[in-house]
Parts: sequence; structure tokens; C-alpha cells
Amino acid sequence: MEAMKFIPSSLTRLLTLVGASITLLACAENQQPSVPSEIYVNRSVSSPADIVQFNGKFVVSELYNNRLAILDDPTDQTPEYFDPATIGKKFSSPHYLAVTPENTLLISNGWGNSIVEINDLKGTGWKELRGTETGFWAPHGICISEDGRIYIGDSLNSRLVRLDDMDGNGWKVFPDSYNQIAYIRQLTCKNNQVWISNSYESNAGLNPGTGGNILLLEDFDLGNISSVFELPDANFTAVMPLHNQLLLGIWGNYSQIATIEQTASPQLQLWGLDANLGTPYSLQTFDAEDRYKYGAAMIGKLDPLPEEQTGGIVFFNF
Repeated sequence: MEAMKFIPSSLTRLLTLVGASITLLACAENQQPSVPSEIYVNRSVSSPADIVQFNGKFVVSELYNNRLAILDDPTDQTPEYFDPATIGKKFSSPHYLAVTPENTLLISNGWGNSIVEINDLKGTGWKELRGTETGFWAPHGICISEDGRIYIGDSLNSRLVRLDDMDGNGWKVFPDSYNQIAYIRQLTCKNNQVWISNSYESNAGLNPGTGGNILLLEDFDLGNISSVFELPDANFTAVMPLHNQLLLGIWGNYSQIATIEQTASPQLQLWGLDANLGTPYSLQTFDAEDRYKYGAAMIGKLDPLPEEQTGGIVFFNF
């Protein structure tokens, strides 16, 4: 268990990257980025990929343990777990999570090449979708738009898929005429928009490119998408819009949460979190009545995986 306050004076060191000045600051939901007013780090979970609120609990996907950790509140140090082996099922590296309008939980079963739906944290109603016209290959990001459609980042197929439901109705692949989508990690549906954390990686068969970018879906059916921000030397893992700013998760040379303002010339601002927490793999918002309104799943050191560097959940406010 770890609680801490950020001290602004400790975050004034400037870096230089691709011609831009990078200040180690955090962000706020106002015109000017600011340091979080409060941060709490919970290390009771192991290599978390995502965290959502579901049925009054905080639910965390544990990437290597192939289970869901269940926290009563941000300070809970003794999680309960849902291991699908208890119902004769299996996760293979559960990645991202999404809660449906019907209050079921969707899990992208990354290396199981499927999307799983459960009705509760005992696994009731387990349903698994492996694709419709063609199968998923390492699906990662998943989110649900205001109209109830399901968006899935089919990562090793370099594509974005849209469904109407978990029966596969309405299956459609984004017509990516310019091959902009490569390896999708987090997808975020918010305010009638779909945001994509996208990376160009060395896996065979991926759409080519360098570094990574944040994409904004403009028209799925027409194949319109725009690149909002890009880095030539790092991959993106997470994205969360906050009014006129974006929170970003960055891998590679940074492994930090960062902020950019949604302007014509955005400036990257890194947070400077404890490096032992590893890469921020997802960013989420929680119900306003909870103590912490925001959270990040910090996945730890991925390769190799030291026991003492298995990440944790960062809860924070502005």
C-alpha cells in the first residue's frame, strides 16, 4: 500500500523531444494542466492491464495470472478473484474491459483470440465470441459507444471491428483505405467519439509505420480517421479524453502517463511516476461519488518480470 502527494517543485526538469519542450507535469480538466491533487497507489494486484467499475466493485484484469482481481475500494489490499477455471473456462491474457448498457462485463481475451461476456463476477452467463466473418487475432481494446455498439481493436489483424451485439450481428470491419491502423491497444468511447491508442510495431503482417499515434474515428462507415498526436520513438497504450485535453499512456522510451492539450500544436507533458510501476496500460474514469475519479492500470515490467515490479493501480484526482 502506498499513498503520496506530488510536489510541483520536483517536476520542473525540462526534457527535449522532437523539437518540443516536455515539462514533467500532470493534467487537469481545465484550461491549464496541473498536478493531481491526490494520488494513491495500490500494489495488491499483479500486472494489471485494465480496471473498471462493475457491480459496485473495482475489477482488474491480471494479464499473467489469467484472472480478474476484485477490489471493494481503492485501498483494498486483499482482493478477491474470479478465475474462470472454477466454471470450466479459461482466460488467456485478459486485456481490456468494458461494461455494457445491460450491465454485463466484456473482457478482451487477448491470446485466447476472443471476447468474453459474463453477467457477474462468478462468471454466470459466460459467452465467448471468436469472430464472425473472420476470427479475431489478439483482440485488445474494447469499448461501447453511446448507441450500444461494440468496438474492438483486433490487434494482430491490424483492424478495427464494430458489432451490434455479442452474437456478432452487425459485424463490420473499418475500411482502412490508407492502412493507418496497426496495433491497437486501448479504445475509449466517450462523448460520441471513439479514440484509439495505436502503435506501429515489428510483428509480421501489421500495417507498417514508425512509433505510434492517437487516432480519432470520424466516420466508421466512410473510413474516415485522423491522427491527433504521434511520436516517432514510442508506442501508445492508453487514451482518455478530458475536456480539451487527452490523457495518454506511453510505452517504450517513456513508460509514463502524459497529457496533451487538444490544440493545433500539442505539447507532451509527462507525469514522472515511479518507474517501477512500469507502463500505464489503461486509463479510466469512475463514478463521481467515489473518492477517486480516475485510475490507471500500471502493468509493471513485462519482460523479464521481476517479482517486485508487477505494477499496480494508480488512483488519482485533480
